[in-house]
Amino acid sequence: MDVEGTADPAADGKTLKLKELKRQAGAARAEKGQKGEMTDEEYVKFVEKRWRSLAPQNQSGTPPDPAAMEDAVLASVQLPPESLSALRQGRAEAARTRLQALGVDPSRLFLTQGGERAKKEGGTRVYFTLK
Repeated sequence: MDVEGTADPAADGKTLKLKELKRQAGAARAEKGQKGEMTDEEYVKFVEKRWRSLAPQNQSGTPPDPAAMEDAVLASVQLPPESLSALRQGRAEAARTRLQALGVDPSRLFLTQGGERAKKEGGTRVYFTLK
């Protein structure tokens, strides 16, 4: 059985950017010597600070709601080029691991890339092809 993971740049891209933004917020917090989990209030302050640094017009005035600020900041977050391919690979490997846990012989499972169905249909899933 061929196992091929896919990733959708639109849907997965936002999630990956959000994960990266939260990682950056945690790193900034750690640089200040703070330990433990970041509170929602601390995260909102981090996002507001980043939002204000994006454009001069954001320096003064009342900031928009936290969700709008987060969306504006997410647009500026850069992802490594390999992030979507790593996500596709991770999905395929997770599916293969689950199938092996269910008793499927590992020698019958093959991780693949570039299949026609995955190219045509895309999405955020794993495709299985029996051979």
